[in-house]
Amino acid sequence: MVESLYSVLGHMRRLAAPGPVDPSSVFLLDMLRRCGPARPSDLAARTGLDQSTISRKLRALETQGYLHRTSDPDDRRAFVVHVTDHGNALLRVSLEARAEAMSAVLASWSVSDRADFGRLLHRLADDFGALDTHATTQMSGHHQPSAARRQEKS
Repeated sequence: MVESLYSVLGHMRRLAAPGPVDPSSVFLLDMLRRCGPARPSDLAARTGLDQSTISRKLRALETQGYLHRTSDPDDRRAFVVHVTDHGNALLRVSLEARAEAMSAVLASWSVSDRADFGRLLHRLADDFGALDTHATTQMSGHHQPSAARRQEKS
């Protein structure tokens, strides 16, 4: 199952970067779009990437006009990065390319199979999101992904 997931993610990653932007930079832009403005150190922590890698990618994205930085309102010595309109346009193109590919791949699937896949994919994303959001709680045994909760209720 994990190998299949890696294969799908690899295909989707290759579709992520229209033009001169690499897939990991598109990933950073999308994370900023979804989570809102963030400090580079927060992005490094969320992605597991080294601070120097994040800084290099953010500089390139800023130079290309895909994001801009402002002073951090909580600490004027630091800055936060924001996605620009140009960056949002790039993300729209990337997401549209992925949606078109997904539609093409799923075109031969039955309506029922597509619905099941969508439901299970949302569930998987929710459970991974819960692990990210509640990492500290999960380590102490208080958080359980939805499958474990469902088994307890049975």
